[in-house]
Amino acid sequence: YKYWSTNRLYLFAPWAPALGLIGSLYFFLAWADPSKKWRFLGAVGAAAMAWVSASRLSNICLVVVPVASWFLSRVSQPVVLGGAGAASFVAGLFGPRLIIFLEDLKRDFDGQRAASSQVRADLANITLYRWRTEAPIWGRGIIDPRGPRVVEQMPIGSHHHWFGLLFLHGIVGFIAFACAMLWTFIEVFIRAQSSRTARVCLSLLLVYFAYSFGENLEALAYITWPALVVIGITLNEELPPLEAEKTPKELTHAELS
Repeated sequence: YKYWSTNRLYLFAPWAPALGLIGSLYFFLAWADPSKKWRFLGAVGAAAMAWVSASRLSNICLVVVPVASWFLSRVSQPVVLGGAGAASFVAGLFGPRLIIFLEDLKRDFDGQRAASSQVRADLANITLYRWRTEAPIWGRGIIDPRGPRVVEQMPIGSHHHWFGLLFLHGIVGFIAFACAMLWTFIEVFIRAQSSRTARVCLSLLLVYFAYSFGENLEALAYITWPALVVIGITLNEELPPLEAEKTPKELTHAELS
C-alpha cells in the first residue's frame, strides 16, 4: 500500500512522475537492444512503468519523441526535407484550425489534473519571484524545503528544472546549464545523421528536455544514470570521416574509377 500515492504507482522512484521519467528513458534504451526478445520485454516493462505512474509527460514522450527523433535524425535526407516542406505548406493552409486544436489539447492536458497544474503554476510564480528578489545572480544554493500552503507545502525550487536552476544557482547557473544542453543537442543532432547510438541518445535528450519542465533533473540523476552513460558514450564515439576528408589511401578502387 505504501507504494501507492493517489492511485499512482512509483515503485523504486521517489515519486510517481519520476517513475514516468525513468520509464520513458528506459523505453528508448530497451528499444535499441539488438536482441528482439529483450527489446520487446524491456520496451513493454518500461512502457508499463510509464503507464502506472500516470504521468502526463510520459504519455507525451512515448508518442511524440519517436516521431521527433526519427525526423531529426534523418533531416539531412532529401526525401525527409521534401516531406517536411510539404507538411509545412499544408500546416500553413490550416494554421488557425491547427492553433485552436493545440490550444484545446493543452487545455485538456491541464484539465486532467487541474489541481496539480494549478499548484505547479503557483509554485513556479513563487520560485521566480523569490529568485528575482533574493539572489538573482548566484542563486540561494539550496531549496526551501517547506513552501506555503497554497502550494501544499511543496519545496520552493522544485517541480521545474529551469526555474529550479534560477532559484538555486541564479542566472549564472541557468546560462551554464542551458549552454551545455544546447551544445550537447547540436553535437548529438549532427552525429545522429550517421550513428545509431546517437539516434538513441537524441531520443533520451528529447525526453530529458520535456521533463525539464516538470521535474528537477539533477535530483533524479542517481536513478537515470544509464541514460547519462549512453549520452557520454555517444559524445565519445568517433564519427566516420567525411568524403572530403578521406586520404587517397582510404579511397577504394571503385571510388577511384
